[in-house]
Amino acid sequence: MKQFTAMLFAAFALALNGSTMFGQTLTTLATFTGGNGDLPYSGLISDPNGNLYGTTFYGGDYGYGTVFELSAATHIITPLVSFNATNGANPVNYGRLVVDNSGNLYGTTAGGGPNQAGTVFEVAALTHAVTTLASFDPATTGYLPYGGLSADGSGNLYGTTQFGGPGGGGIVFKIDGTHSISVLATFAENSSTSGRNAVSPPVIDSNGNLFGTTGGGGTGGGNGTIYEIDSATHTLTTVATFNGANGVIPTGLIADSRGILYGSARGGGPTNDGVIFEFDPATHNLTTLASFDGTDGSDPAGTLVIDAAGNLYGTTVFGGSGGQGTAFELDSATHAITDLASFDGSNGASPFSSPLLGGDGNLYGTTTGGDFRAFGDGTVFEVALPEPGALSMTGIGALALGVRRRRGRVRRMIYRSCSRPSIRMARSRADR
Repeated sequence: MKQFTAMLFAAFALALNGSTMFGQTLTTLATFTGGNGDLPYSGLISDPNGNLYGTTFYGGDYGYGTVFELSAATHIITPLVSFNATNGANPVNYGRLVVDNSGNLYGTTAGGGPNQAGTVFEVAALTHAVTTLASFDPATTGYLPYGGLSADGSGNLYGTTQFGGPGGGGIVFKIDGTHSISVLATFAENSSTSGRNAVSPPVIDSNGNLFGTTGGGGTGGGNGTIYEIDSATHTLTTVATFNGANGVIPTGLIADSRGILYGSARGGGPTNDGVIFEFDPATHNLTTLASFDGTDGSDPAGTLVIDAAGNLYGTTVFGGSGGQGTAFELDSATHAITDLASFDGSNGASPFSSPLLGGDGNLYGTTTGGDFRAFGDGTVFEVALPEPGALSMTGIGALALGVRRRRGRVRRMIYRSCSRPSIRMARSRADR
C-alpha cells in the first residue's frame, strides 16, 4: 500500500477561497441538493490548489452517498464517486478521508459490499475510479465501520467497527498491503467492564501503541472508555472510563506535540451538554477541561483539531444562539469555550464534522442540514477567525501521538447505545 505523507495536501493549502475578512464571519460556500450529495457527516481535506474533499451519507446517482470535490475557484460541488451498494453504501467517515502521497483517497462505508456490512474503499487520484479494498463480515470482522480510517507511515490503515465481530461489540482492525482485514482487538457487547461500540479510528504513539475511544461500556455506567492496544501483543486495556459527570459517549482523539490526548464527549457535564477532556497516556489521568451549557453549544459529535498554540476547535450538533449547533474554540490557557459561529438553519444546521483548520487560519467544515431550506441536505461552510492561525497539526486525517503526528488519521458517528435526550435527537435526524 502506498506511503502516507506528513501533513499531505494540507501543508500547501495556503489560500482557500471564502471569507477574507478576519473576524468570526460564517460563510456558506456551497449547498448540497441530493443529486450532488446529502448529509455530509465527514470533515474536509484540501489539495494543493485549495479544493476540498469529503463524503456524504446519502445522495448521488444511486442515493447511497458520494465522495465529492468542492472547487476552490467556483465553490461548485462535484460528486467524484456515487456509491451503488455493491461497491459500498453510506460513507460516514466521522473525521475525514485519508489521502496518500499520490493523491488517492481512502475511506469506509457503513453498509454495502457483498455482506452489506460495509467496505474500505480507494478512490484513484486521476480517474476517480473507486476500488473496494476490503469488505466486512458481521461474524468475524464486524459491521458498521462508521469512523473512517487512520494511517501509519508504512501505509497500513486502521479503523473500528461499531458492532459484530467475535465479541459482538465491534473490533479494532488493521489493513496492510494485502488488503486483508486483521482483527487487532475485539469488544464484548455484554461486558460491564470493557468498552464497546467504537466509532473512531485509533491514534498511534511513537511506540506503535494504539489509543481510541468506545461509545459504550466501561465501569462508569456504560458511558464509554478510552482504550490502549499494545503494539507487540495486541492486548487491549481500558485506561480510562467515563461516568456521566466526566462525559458520556466520547468521540475521537487527537494529540499535541507532547503526546497528550484531547477529545470531546457528546453528553455529560453539569448540564449534560457535553465536555472537552484531556487524557495523559503516561499517567492515565482523565481531566475535564470545559463543559458545554447549551448557550455555547451542545452535543460535540466531531473530533477536535488543534493549532500550533494548542487551542482546540470543533463543532456541536445543537445549541448556540441559533439552536442548530456551533463552531467553537477552546483557549489553551484559560480553557474558556468561545462560540465562533452559530447555525440557525438558514446558514446550515447540525454540524457533525471535525473542522479543517486551513493554512489561511480559517475553519472549514460541513453541516448535515440547512441553508436554503430548514433541515436541507447540508452545506459546506467557512468561519473566518480573528487572526490567521498556524496550520493545524490535523490538517488531513486524525492526529498521531508524539513524533508520529506526521502521520494522518480520521473519525465519528451515532451510537445505538445513546442514552441522553439530545443524542437521541441526533439519531432521529441522521436516521431519517
